[in-house]
Amino acid sequence: MNQTTSQQHYDLSTLAHELQQQLIRYIEAQYPIRHGDVVQERRRLLEEPKVIAREPYIESTPGYPGGRSYTKLDLPPVIGQALAELAGQATGLPPLIPPQPYPHQGKALEALLGQD
Repeated sequence: MNQTTSQQHYDLSTLAHELQQQLIRYIEAQYPIRHGDVVQERRRLLEEPKVIAREPYIESTPGYPGGRSYTKLDLPPVIGQALAELAGQATGLPPLIPPQPYPHQGKALEALLGQD
């Protein structure tokens, strides 16, 4: 890779355009046509908006509020501590489960494993 290529900046629009161009090159390589006018017409159609690609659409998902830590849930202390350890809170090890449950998950844990 040459220096200008490695330093080229890609924003979302540029990346989407480059992907469309790659797809056009793939289609042209896989389905060769000999007649020059037909090749040009195909190229024109492939580059037309919404024929083989659309502008990128970004949709964000809403953030959900975090719940209480496992040790603060209404669970037997040994279970809350075990879940906290699995979440890496007490051990400093990589977590095996999320650091804290979402509120609905905490309620489900309390309903399933609660002290009552």
